[in-house]
Amino acid sequence: MAPPSERATVDARLAWAVTRAIVGSAYAYHPDNIDTDRFGRLGGVRGLLQRLGTALRARLRQRGLLWVSRRYASDIYRVDVLSDHFEGLSRVYRMLGDEISRDLLVQLLAYFVLEHERVRLPTNTPAYAANRALVDTLVCGGDSIPVPFLGWKLSLFDLGRIGFPIRLYFVPMGVLSTFIQQQYSCTHSDPPVAAGEGDIVIDAGSCWGDTALYFAQRVGPAGQVYAFEFIPGNLAVLERNLALNPGLAGRVAVVRQPLWSAPGQELAYQDNGPGSQICGQAPPGAAHTAVTTSIDHFVRERGLRRVDFIKMDIEGAELEALRGATETLRAHRPRLALAVYHSMDDLVRIPQFLSDLDLGYRFALGHTTIHNEETILFAAPAAAQG
Repeated sequence: MAPPSERATVDARLAWAVTRAIVGSAYAYHPDNIDTDRFGRLGGVRGLLQRLGTALRARLRQRGLLWVSRRYASDIYRVDVLSDHFEGLSRVYRMLGDEISRDLLVQLLAYFVLEHERVRLPTNTPAYAANRALVDTLVCGGDSIPVPFLGWKLSLFDLGRIGFPIRLYFVPMGVLSTFIQQQYSCTHSDPPVAAGEGDIVIDAGSCWGDTALYFAQRVGPAGQVYAFEFIPGNLAVLERNLALNPGLAGRVAVVRQPLWSAPGQELAYQDNGPGSQICGQAPPGAAHTAVTTSIDHFVRERGLRRVDFIKMDIEGAELEALRGATETLRAHRPRLALAVYHSMDDLVRIPQFLSDLDLGYRFALGHTTIHNEETILFAAPAAAQG
């Protein structure tokens, strides 16, 4: 823990950096700064009117002629949320071990306040656009799988040209994040955080199997991936993708239970494809329920001698799952890649929880999209340094 004077200096540095980022972008206007893969494009007359209205408000703000608007009120609300979490965000800022991660946190907080029309994240580069165009050339075959999420259809991709001997049904932005940008590897941290040859990996939130196959390729024949997924529709696609890759499927064991802080709890869930969420204790007659396990229980049950890497993206249940993994964290000190973008609370509480365990973890932040989703907290024990 840094001494009080040092903490005050770092807190002031964060406050100044975020303020400067917000003020510097307050009158910016980036009409093209939207991920249409994720959010679609509003077309027709309605879309045209919306774009014209946004541009007009931006010009009026630039000239100091528009002080109060719905957008301005939204800005104030988001600044209030930021203020409410500032103490925790300052702790996170102090925990991050490199300037790339600290600068990324500042930009993400500015984006949180001002959103896409006024803040362009550092991921939005010509290389990002070129890689997104590359993804379209990897589609093979004309068939697709419709999924009940935002009207998406999963295309069949062949990833051999980008160094992964994998074929799978997936979405373009997922190929970009998981395989090209390698969302669950971090090279700017000290030490770097990634799954490696021979590792035992827990893939919490495997969804359609993309991350299970990614990790299976990275760990090699001597490694093992435990893919946790329990949503029936997701499992159907996951199994189909594993069947397309028999050389990797043998390294993947699918576990059809949600992870939680304790095993044996019947919880209700909302079936929303990749956005499915645990809703809490199942009421009588609930339509969708599942019985939990925990990482600690699973490790004991399977007799695992080690766990080397844990990835989690489970739609806001990450902290509960970590509470059910404390024995494993203490015993094995695995490298971690944890989604922290589902809420501001997650961004604050997850690194604080790990820090409070006092296991010597060092932290970094990664982000692979041009919007506010897919922020990953990386952690590795200091003892892993070379």
